[in-house]
Amino acid sequence: MKNIVWFNSFGDIVISVFVGITVILFISLITLLSNSKKSQKEDFFIAEIENETDKHFFNYFTLYFLPCIGLSLNNEVDIFVLTVVIFLIGIVYISNDLIYINPMLTLLGYKVYSAKGTYIVNKEIVNKTIISECLDLEKYNGKQVKLAKSNTKYSLHIYDKTEQS
Repeated sequence: MKNIVWFNSFGDIVISVFVGITVILFISLITLLSNSKKSQKEDFFIAEIENETDKHFFNYFTLYFLPCIGLSLNNEVDIFVLTVVIFLIGIVYISNDLIYINPMLTLLGYKVYSAKGTYIVNKEIVNKTIISECLDLEKYNGKQVKLAKSNTKYSLHIYDKTEQS
């Protein structure tokens, strides 16, 4: 019977690098989300809202896990191919604003919603991507809420109008 070698020294280094990068990105995401809870809130009327996480989550598994089937971390060519595939997928997701396919957000209990609405202060109609801990944000369709202030198309968190600032 052939002995199976799970890791060699090169594979151990690669895994250590990937785990280190993952830990750094995870800590950065938690810091970003916790800082957003402290930001100023603005009144926002939601005219339309749609859950993007549920709609696209299967795409994440298809794109990241299927290319990994059959790859070995003991083979330098397989590691190179895996790195290139993940890098190319990352470029496509970033350039096309596909933030809603982020497994770290899902693991932390957040969902991503696409919303069209109006800021109450300046009556500006905008399309926003809202990242929220609220599991059923669609219940706020047609209601006024408080969003964490953001100058980008993304807003982190959503608050009931009745919640204190």
